[in-house]
Amino acid sequence: MEKNLKTQTNKTAVTEQHSAPQEQFGYLKPYGKVLGNDVFTFHRPNTEELLNTLRSFPEPVYWFTSAGYLYVPAMQGFIAENKQRMYVFSEEPVSGFKDILNVKMEELENRLKMISAQNAMILISCNTEDEERYDELIGELIKRLKQQ
Repeated sequence: MEKNLKTQTNKTAVTEQHSAPQEQFGYLKPYGKVLGNDVFTFHRPNTEELLNTLRSFPEPVYWFTSAGYLYVPAMQGFIAENKQRMYVFSEEPVSGFKDILNVKMEELENRLKMISAQNAMILISCNTEDEERYDELIGELIKRLKQQ
């Protein structure tokens, strides 16, 4: 019986070990310096973690995000104070946020180049159904930009 329990525990540990690296959402992921700025991704954070992270970064902070975070009441103060450095992944203007720039995922590289060499903090977050695809695209983009 004890041997059977150990075998089951070992199988569980091996399964968790193999699945853990695939879980990358909900964690702040640093990429280091990219075009003279510090770049991070933070997919599906809870609102409090996201807000604390954004407020803890030294200025200037550029935030690229999906539109869903704009409607969270706890984010309104930060958004009002920082809308000039916010970008929303959206094909068209987001209702109620005309001052915030929209950016398509395909335009992210150009936007990052436009704000290069500012020693800024750049946070890219996403909470849409496309987040896994976005994470892959962003990872490839950052890898390419780091080589420039």
